[in-house]
Amino acid sequence: MSDFSSGNEVISSSESGVTIEKSFDGEAFAVPAIRFELRSDHDDAVTVRITDRIPDDFPMDNVGFHPEYENENWTAYKDHRVQFERTLEPNESLTTVYGIRLSDWSDAEKFLIEPELEEVTPVTDDGGQGEERMEEHTITDIVSEDSSQVVRDVIAGDSGLPGLDEDAETGDDPADPLADVGNDPLSDPLGSSADADDGATDPLADAASASADSTGEDSAPDESDPAGSDTEDGPFAGSEDDIIDADEPGDDSIDGGDDADESNDDSLEAPVETADEPPASPPRPGSVAAALADEIRAGEVNDDDLKRIQQELDLDTPESTNVRIRHLQSRVDDLAAYTEALEEFIDENGTAKTLIDGFESEVESVRADLDEMGSEIENAKDEGAQARARVADLETNLDGLETSIDSLESGLESDLADLEDDLDELGELDSNLDGLTSQLDDLEDLVATNTQEASALDDELEDLRDDFETVDSLEGKIEALSEDVSDLSDSVEATETRMDEKIDTLRSDIGDIESELKELHEWRDQLGSVFGGN
Repeated sequence: MSDFSSGNEVISSSESGVTIEKSFDGEAFAVPAIRFELRSDHDDAVTVRITDRIPDDFPMDNVGFHPEYENENWTAYKDHRVQFERTLEPNESLTTVYGIRLSDWSDAEKFLIEPELEEVTPVTDDGGQGEERMEEHTITDIVSEDSSQVVRDVIAGDSGLPGLDEDAETGDDPADPLADVGNDPLSDPLGSSADADDGATDPLADAASASADSTGEDSAPDESDPAGSDTEDGPFAGSEDDIIDADEPGDDSIDGGDDADESNDDSLEAPVETADEPPASPPRPGSVAAALADEIRAGEVNDDDLKRIQQELDLDTPESTNVRIRHLQSRVDDLAAYTEALEEFIDENGTAKTLIDGFESEVESVRADLDEMGSEIENAKDEGAQARARVADLETNLDGLETSIDSLESGLESDLADLEDDLDELGELDSNLDGLTSQLDDLEDLVATNTQEASALDDELEDLRDDFETVDSLEGKIEALSEDVSDLSDSVEATETRMDEKIDTLRSDIGDIESELKELHEWRDQLGSVFGGN
């Protein structure tokens, strides 16, 4: 599944010189939105109409349009579709969005379908042709059939607008509402000033006369005539208060001559005195308008004839009004969407004062944490300085140990050289001893053969004995020296062992200190990155 929160999936299409890129944007707006990037490759201005389908299981109440992103050109329909219509200048690019309020972010995948480019029409100087190409949006397209039924009832004369008083009870017969243009239920629904000023002309009578002249008959329009646009399917002209200003038959308490430029709040006025108004003229015998009005009130006119009458009286809402209605509906949808989002936000987070109080308490807490962290940082700095001093002392001690080891090694090498020299001398003494023994044997032979030289030989023997004693003393010295060398060698080995152990211990301590320093540096960097430090 795509990561919709980052909006990394784009659906692109290009047709008739217009490129559309559709994507999901879950971060740029207050609510998730579907983004459209439009680009025209035409050298002339063109009018484009794009339709995008809304998933059937997604409520249309959760769809809205952004006021800063072409919301006046969007229209939402109850059959789960939204439509965008706008004129693009040559090589123009624009961005527009519509918002969707999601309960589950994974539902956004349902919206990532290719939009439909319904129409790309060059813009011409003939504005009438452009309006003919625009789709006629009907009441039931935009609002429900129940809402549009009020319009049908008013046009048919079956009821007045909601909120008006019921028919006044009078002793006289009800006056014909068709005799007064101001009370004509089939008058201009927009209440144009031109029609309001022309109070002496009965538009229904004029339309009926024109129809009678064209068909050669003195009756109501033929039921077989083609219908124009059904009131239910006609364009939604505005709110119910703006559709028509009429009363029930016989109700003379409503001023039909109100200015059409009044606001919606003024369109439903309280009953006023009608004593100054001229009484409505009774139906004239043979009057087509009166008969037609009676049939409309009685519900005897079928829908096709009623639509034809509307066309003849020019009661259809112009396309400009439909555009204004769609714009108003979009703004209402936007307001509803953002209002609900704001309500949910307030329900979840509270009012601005609550947020500010919570924010201030959080700021105070953060400040206290910062002060505490500052103290911890200072302590960490002190500990780091102490650790660095310890490392420096250990390095100094290590240098001294290395110097001592070098000195011991030099002394041992010198002693070993001396021992080797002594051993060489002992070898020479052994060879001399062998020679003396040989000479002694010779002397003994000489003594045996020459007694005369006995005394001399005795002296020599004494000397030789002295030499032997000297040799024995030398052998003792050599043995003692060998023992000293052995002891010194053992001492050197023990010293080397102790030095190795001390060196290993120092290296382990140095490694631990370096690890602590590294952790302190990392912690300091983390604190710096959190609080904006270097």
